[in-house]
Amino acid sequence: MANEERDTHALTSEVESAARALIDVLARGLVPSSSSTSTLRSSNTTIRENIRLSGTSGLTSQPTPEPENRVRQALKRQFPSMFGTEHDQPRGKKRFSVAKPGNVKKTDFQIYVLAEPSLFTPKGDEDLELVRAGLGKRLLTVPDSFKHSEIVTLLEEEFPKLKTLQGGWMFYKSTGGGGRRKLSIIPTDSDGYSTRLLKSMSNNGKNILFVVPLQEQLSIEPLPFDSVEFAKMPQSNCMKCGRKMPLPLLPLHIEECKVTEMKSVTDVTILDDEDENVSGPTDQPSSRHTDLEQSSQVLGRIKCQIKDLRKGIKDTGIWPLLSQRLDSHHVVFPRESVRDITSQEILQKIVWPKPVDDVDDEDNDDSISVEKMSVITGYMRSFIEEASPTMLNHLMKFWVGWELPEENLVLELVNAKFPVAHTCFNALRLPCHYQTYAAFKVDMLMCLNSVNSGFGLV
Repeated sequence: MANEERDTHALTSEVESAARALIDVLARGLVPSSSSTSTLRSSNTTIRENIRLSGTSGLTSQPTPEPENRVRQALKRQFPSMFGTEHDQPRGKKRFSVAKPGNVKKTDFQIYVLAEPSLFTPKGDEDLELVRAGLGKRLLTVPDSFKHSEIVTLLEEEFPKLKTLQGGWMFYKSTGGGGRRKLSIIPTDSDGYSTRLLKSMSNNGKNILFVVPLQEQLSIEPLPFDSVEFAKMPQSNCMKCGRKMPLPLLPLHIEECKVTEMKSVTDVTILDDEDENVSGPTDQPSSRHTDLEQSSQVLGRIKCQIKDLRKGIKDTGIWPLLSQRLDSHHVVFPRESVRDITSQEILQKIVWPKPVDDVDDEDNDDSISVEKMSVITGYMRSFIEEASPTMLNHLMKFWVGWELPEENLVLELVNAKFPVAHTCFNALRLPCHYQTYAAFKVDMLMCLNSVNSGFGLV
């Protein structure tokens, strides 16, 4: 074994010596002599001069590589890490493309900002109202790298009213289905909301994200058309008034412009009537002008009811009668001032309650005794006999819905707290708990005072 190791070590030493000798020979052979160098330069100069004089411009000379360059190129191919330089171009294809700076991926989100805390999606008729207040639904493009603070800044730029919100807000998402849907909160990450979280909760921007205030209510007052909230919206002109406004708000303005147009026509008629009696102009608006202006505003608010009334008159055949027989107007629509009703006329048309002759009713707690029935009907008779014509008109409005009495005025006695009228059935139900006429009269006057305003405004 020792002899084999000595032989191997000796062979290795001989190979190393031979390699070193070969490298020395190559190195000495690469260094050109001065005579060979001058001879090579003169020959190259002669070749270039001959080519220039012969005029062979189409031929180009291919200089032969020097031995030093050939050897260096061969060593560089075999040992690139040892003989390569930093200026050498990498060979082969680039396996991975370098991302260009500024090529940021973005996602479009449908954001809907509500005006108050809510657990349900808004109604369909609230969309335009919220848009006019600078809220509602908009499409926002959010870079995928945005964090919580950047998302908040982007939302406040698109919805400036969020800057004044002190109670905070959070994102919500809606459940599936149609109509008004229930909202569920989107919890934040440890560092708040991010584009990655919003993409996962909205199915990559396909579902609407709702921004819901937590403690405060945002104002839904209409904003001017030149507000910063509408700066990015497309603009359009109203053909009636010529005003320029955001296109999404044009449907609401058209309805309002109709009311304004009707009011302006009424104003022109008023001025024409007043010109006949007034000799000079005046700067003070007349009371008649103010009353008609208020009436036009009321007509604008009840436009749908008037439209339904006209449709009902046409469907029932009353419209042809009113069009062809002008003398029937006062019969179909009688004036309150044409006829004053009397207490005796009302008393004659009342269907008074009658006692029930039934043995089973004696054990019934809801039954009204004959004595109590006589007392309450006496109170009612006295109230009608003492009432003025104006109060009788109010009584008929409360009882049947308008000023003139019907043929059958039904009077019923019940166990209740206050008098109740069923105008569809011409029925008036009176409580039977009154002990004195004064208490009965107080409740009746309270009911009659509500015929013009309703119980909620008494």
